[in-house]
Amino acid sequence: MPRMAREDVAALLGEVGLPPAPAPATERSESEASASWTSASPPPPTPYGRLRHLRPVVRMPATPPRWEVPTSPIGTHPAAWISAPPTPSAI
Repeated sequence: MPRMAREDVAALLGEVGLPPAPAPATERSESEASASWTSASPPPPTPYGRLRHLRPVVRMPATPPRWEVPTSPIGTHPAAWISAPPTPSAI
């Protein structure tokens, strides 16, 4: 990386000029800022009430993302392993 003396930097800035100042950030409340990247669970609400979550990154109109079942409290269903599909060697 080349090194420059202060006088050289001052001369360069005098020729080129300073970059424009960035626009001031607009003040938005946290709820306004998060509204663009969050979503709320559709009715009916879950046992915990209406849930807010991150929106999916990709929009797929043919297969919109959804939850198969709503969130339920721990202990609502018995603990069980989900059986895996058969492996190709077992077929």
